[in-house]
Amino acid sequence: MPALLHHNANAAPGRARSRRDWFTGTLIDLDPAGPTITVRLDSAGRPWPPPGSEVTVDVLGARVHATDAEGDGGLTDLFPGDRVHVTLRRQGGRLPIALRVRRSA
Repeated sequence: MPALLHHNANAAPGRARSRRDWFTGTLIDLDPAGPTITVRLDSAGRPWPPPGSEVTVDVLGARVHATDAEGDGGLTDLFPGDRVHVTLRRQGGRLPIALRVRRSA
């Protein structure tokens, strides 16, 4: 009989959460031709540079959740000074790659 991992024999293991890297901050610079954004960090979910540091992120394949009056929701709807939450894709390159960029209220 296998060893039980839980006190209750009917209990199932919990759902494994995916661990994604993320950070929040203020948008400093937007380069739609790049396409990159530069964000001044406020907080982060992983060991990042200290708050106040500026991080440049590649947003080529990122889903951007920011809408304006037109409602198209693209990278050009972000403006310097906006608070953003960036979820990163795991990769080993030099420049972090964004998976999702969301404008915070």
